[in-house]
Amino acid sequence: MLNKTIRTLLIYCLCIFLPGVSLAKVIAIGNAKITMTLDYGAQVSITSLTINGQNVINGPDGIFTSVSVNGITYSSLHLKQTPVLLKSGNNIQIRNIDYGNNGFTIKENWLFVVNGKTIKWTIERSCDKPVKADESAAPVFNFNSIDTWEGAYQGYGGLAWFYLFNEKLCTYGVHTRSCDFWNSKTGNGLNITVDAKGKNVVMQYSGRTMINWPIPSQPLGKNCCRRWIAELTVDGL
Repeated sequence: MLNKTIRTLLIYCLCIFLPGVSLAKVIAIGNAKITMTLDYGAQVSITSLTINGQNVINGPDGIFTSVSVNGITYSSLHLKQTPVLLKSGNNIQIRNIDYGNNGFTIKENWLFVVNGKTIKWTIERSCDKPVKADESAAPVFNFNSIDTWEGAYQGYGGLAWFYLFNEKLCTYGVHTRSCDFWNSKTGNGLNITVDAKGKNVVMQYSGRTMINWPIPSQPLGKNCCRRWIAELTVDGL
C-alpha cells in the first residue's frame, strides 16, 4: 500500500513539474574562438557568452532586445508565444519572437551565421501596427561585471573607460557603429560592429551594460521591417 502511495505521489509531482521544465530550450552557437548559449523557451536571450575560454556574460538577461513605448519597456525576455528554432548547417534562426502588450505586438526574427572567428547576428523587427518607440535596443549586452573589460575603442576614434561607469547614473553614449572591447590582463578582445542601413547607431555604456540604439527615421509598423546586423569578432589570444 505504501509503495502504491509513493508511486502515485511521484506521478502527481511529474505531472505538475514537467510542463515547466519543457519551457527550458537552449542551443549552443559558436566556433573555436567564441561560444554562446541561446535560450529560446519562455524567453529569447543569450544567457552565456565565452570569448577565448573566458566567460564574459552569464545570466538570463545576458543579451536581449527591447523596445520602450510610452515609458514602458517590452523585451524578448517576456514573450507572447513560443518561438521556433530553424537550423541548417552554420545558420541558426529563431522566428516568432513576439512581445508587447494587448495593443501591439513587436515581431522579431534572429539569424546567426557562424564563421571561423566571426558570428554574424541579424535582427529583423516589425510591428503589427504603427508604434512610436521611445528607445529601441538591438541588442542589450550585460557583461558579468564592470571589470570584464578595461574599455572599448569607438569606431570614430574615441575611448570608453569602464572604471568611469562605477555609479548607476554614470552613462556614456556616442554615435558609432563599432567598438573594440579589450582587457590587457587576459589579452582578450571583442569587436562588435553594427550594420543598420539608413539609420544612425548610438552605443551607450553604463556600469556593466552596453546597449546598441539604432535610431529610426519613421515609426515602427507593419510595413516597416527594420534589419540590423551585429557582427561579433574575437581578437587577442
